[in-house]
Amino acid sequence: MNNFMADRRKYDSSGKNLLLMIVFTIVNLLLLAFNVDIGFAFSAVVPQLVLSYGLAFADIFGATATVLGIAICLIILGVYALCGFMSKKNPGWMAAALVLFSIDSAAVIFMMIAWGEFLPWLIDILFHCWIMFYLIRGTVLGFRLKAAGEFTASLPAAPLQQEASEACDNTDGPSLAQRFNSAPLRELSSSGQVLLEA
Repeated sequence: MNNFMADRRKYDSSGKNLLLMIVFTIVNLLLLAFNVDIGFAFSAVVPQLVLSYGLAFADIFGATATVLGIAICLIILGVYALCGFMSKKNPGWMAAALVLFSIDSAAVIFMMIAWGEFLPWLIDILFHCWIMFYLIRGTVLGFRLKAAGEFTASLPAAPLQQEASEACDNTDGPSLAQRFNSAPLRELSSSGQVLLEA
């Protein structure tokens, strides 16, 4: 049980990192669209490149290039989001996200080599390694849980939730209303003295 809980929480952590990467990628795309010269490294690079070229070629091909770039970005992000949400039901979607992000990581390495610049891409490479670690770990743990028939099992409730549930199910003792009615009734005067005690 302890191994299952640990593996399941690690798997869920991988899914959260994937969704967080999607959020930061969307933020970067919005910043790029509004020509804000800042960005977050914890994101996918390919959608940003697609939008950058779409905006750059707008002067030549008009708004068609921009619309096409936005459409491709939405498709890529949609696939990532689908992998993130569906991975809760099937680890195969986590593996699909791993393949997709591996292509993104390969694109980063290709651009670094093609442009002959390493330092500008260093932070992106480090964060890509971070995300790749979680996706690889999530894929391995997901298929391990599925092979053991435990992937669809839910995590046990927290101790406080278990105690509350047990207390609600316990019908041997007196109810809350009975305990309240059996308690002494007191009325205090304005001076604070006891007038009546049942």
